[in-house]
Amino acid sequence: LVVLKSAMSLDGKIAPGTEKELIVRVDNRLTYAMIPGINLGWNAYGGLTREVFLISRPKHRIEELHTSTKVADDGTAKLCITGRIANFPKEAKDFELTVMLKDGEKTCAQSAVKASLKPGLSEPFKIDLAVARAHLWSPDDPFLHTLEMSFDGGQTPHVRLPIGLREIRIDGQNFLLNGKRLWLQGFGRHEDCKDYGPCMPPDMNTSEIRRIKDFGANHLRTGHYPNHPSTYAACDRLGLLVFSEIPAWQLNRNWMQTEQAWNEWAEPQISEMISWYGNYTSIISWGAANEMGGAPEYNRKAVAYIKEKDPERIPMIVIAATEDPELYRLLPMAGRNLHYGWYHSKRVYDGMRHGLAENTRLAESSNTPIWVAELGGQGASDAMTGGYNDEMRGSETYLDKIVRFGFQYAAVTSERVIGIAVWTWSDFCRENVVNTHGIFGFGREKKIVAYTVRNLYAGDFRIYLCEDDSTCNPGGIFHAKAHLFNPKLLQIPAGLTVNWRIMHGSEALASGKLQLPGGGTARAVDAGDISWNIPTESKGMFSLWAELVDGTGKLIHTNSVHFGAGQPAEKPGRLVLSALADGKEVDATAEFAGVRLPVYADPGLIIPLPEGEYEMAVRRGDDEQTLKVKITSGRTTEEKVEFK
Repeated sequence: LVVLKSAMSLDGKIAPGTEKELIVRVDNRLTYAMIPGINLGWNAYGGLTREVFLISRPKHRIEELHTSTKVADDGTAKLCITGRIANFPKEAKDFELTVMLKDGEKTCAQSAVKASLKPGLSEPFKIDLAVARAHLWSPDDPFLHTLEMSFDGGQTPHVRLPIGLREIRIDGQNFLLNGKRLWLQGFGRHEDCKDYGPCMPPDMNTSEIRRIKDFGANHLRTGHYPNHPSTYAACDRLGLLVFSEIPAWQLNRNWMQTEQAWNEWAEPQISEMISWYGNYTSIISWGAANEMGGAPEYNRKAVAYIKEKDPERIPMIVIAATEDPELYRLLPMAGRNLHYGWYHSKRVYDGMRHGLAENTRLAESSNTPIWVAELGGQGASDAMTGGYNDEMRGSETYLDKIVRFGFQYAAVTSERVIGIAVWTWSDFCRENVVNTHGIFGFGREKKIVAYTVRNLYAGDFRIYLCEDDSTCNPGGIFHAKAHLFNPKLLQIPAGLTVNWRIMHGSEALASGKLQLPGGGTARAVDAGDISWNIPTESKGMFSLWAELVDGTGKLIHTNSVHFGAGQPAEKPGRLVLSALADGKEVDATAEFAGVRLPVYADPGLIIPLPEGEYEMAVRRGDDEQTLKVKITSGRTTEEKVEFK
C-alpha cells in the first residue's frame, strides 16, 4: 500500500449548488526510491484496499486533537488535552470550549477554555484534567472513559472520543504500564487472509483481534504498516498494546538517508500515522523502520522527530539480530528480530544462545530493555515431513522446535527481555506466494506451534523448559533446564512441584520430581535440571512431559520438549483434538499414559506423537469420555469429543 496523500481538502474547489465527480486514482507500482520499496516483504496488492470517505466538517471545529496521560504514585491520572480551535466563517467569533471526561453518565473531570478568533484563524489550546483514584486502562482491565468536547454549552458534543487513562514508561531495564512492570507476550500480524487479502471486513478483523486476545496475548505488532482503524479500536476495547510503524522495510540504505526520502516519504508518513492514530489508547510505540541496518542518519532524524511529535510514546527502530549496536544508545527500548534457526543462524540453539548474550551485553551497556519484535521461522500447515532431531526446514516440527525453544530461552535467560512477539499470527502472501511464518495458516488452519504458543501464554505460573539440544545420540545424554515462569511477578507459593517423565509414545522411560522453593516474586526461577542417559539401543522420537502441580497435586501447567536420537529421524504424526459442548469448542483436560494436557477452546490440543495407538481420557468438569486414537507417521489424526 502506497499512500502519498490520504486526506485532502475540497474547500474552494466545489461551488454551492454544483456537482463534481471525485476520482480516486491509485498506483501500486513500486521502485527502489519510495516507501515501501520494490523489495517488499508482503504482497503488493493493487486497487483500493480501504474505504474512501467524503467528510463534511463544521466551520467551527477542533483540529490537531491530541491526548496524553500521566499517572501519579497515588493513582491520580492527569489527562493533558491539546489541539486548535478553528474559525472558518467570514465573521469573528468568541468561543467557550467545554471539556468533560465521563465514566458512563458520571462526569469525572471538567474544564473549559475561551477563545476569540478572527475569520479564517485558529488558536492552540491546552487543558489538563485530573482524576483522583482513576480507573486506569490496562490489558487486564481495558476500561475506556469518554471524552466529550462542546462549544458554547451545546447539548450535543462536538467531539466524543473513547479514551483510556494509562501511562507507559521505560525505567532502566523495565517496561512500565501505570508504574508497574508488565511482561509483553503477543504476535506480529499482517493484514492478509485467504479469500480477502488485505480487505478483511471490519467485523471479521475485530473477531480476529478478539481471538488474539483470548489466546493470551497482551500486545500486537501491526507489521509493517498502519492497519485499518478497526484494528486499533478493537485493541482499545479488548486490551492489546500496539506497536505501529510505517512500511520502511529493508530499503536502500543510501537512498533512505537522502533529503528526498525524508521530505517526500518518511516524514509525511510518520506525521500522518501519529496524527491519524495518535488518540488510540492501545498504541504505545511509533516505528520508523524495520530491518534496515546501516542508516544512522535516518535513524537519528526519525527518532528525534517522533520524540518531538509524541514524547509520551516509544520511538522504535526494529533491527535484525545483533546489527547496528549503536541503536542501543539511540532508543529507550531496543527492538530486535531474533529469527535464530531461520534467517539469523543455521540452528536455533547456538544462534539464540550467542545472539541473546550479545544483545543482553549491549542492553546492559546502555541500561535499556529488549523487546523481541519478531521470533519464528516457517512451516506449512500439515507438513509433517520431519522429526525433532533433524533440520527439516518448512516442516511443522521444525517451526515448532525453533519457536518453542527460542521463546522460552529468551523469556527466562535475561530480565532485560521485557516481551516477545511471535512472528506471525497467521501466514501471509509475498509475491503472490504464501509465506508460512504464521502459527496459523493463510486460511487460519491449525499448526502444532499454535498449541505450543497458546500453552506458553497460559497461566500465572508456568513451567518453561530449555533443552540443550533436540538432536541427541543413542548412548548420549538428553538434558534440559526447568524454570518457573512468573510473568505477573506474583508471590510464589510454597509446595510447588515439577513432575516429569520421558516417554516414547505411551512408554515411560524415566521420571523424577523437582521441588521449588516458595517465596519471592522473581519472573524466572531456576527449578532444576532434568537428565536422561539414553540407552545405546534407543532410537526414535522422545518427549519430556513436565507437570507443575501445587501442594495438593492440582495441575497448574503442563509443558513438553520433543527430541530424537539416531538417524533417520522418526517422523511423528499429529493429533488434533477438540472438545465441544453445544456445538462450541470448550476448554477440557486430556490424559494419556498418566500425562495430563490442557485442551484449549482455541486451538484445542495439537501435539506430535510417534506412530501407534493411544488410550486417552478427556474430561470437562465431572464428565469424562475415553477414546482410542491411532497415530500414523507423517499424517494428521483429528478427534472431536462432545460433552453434554
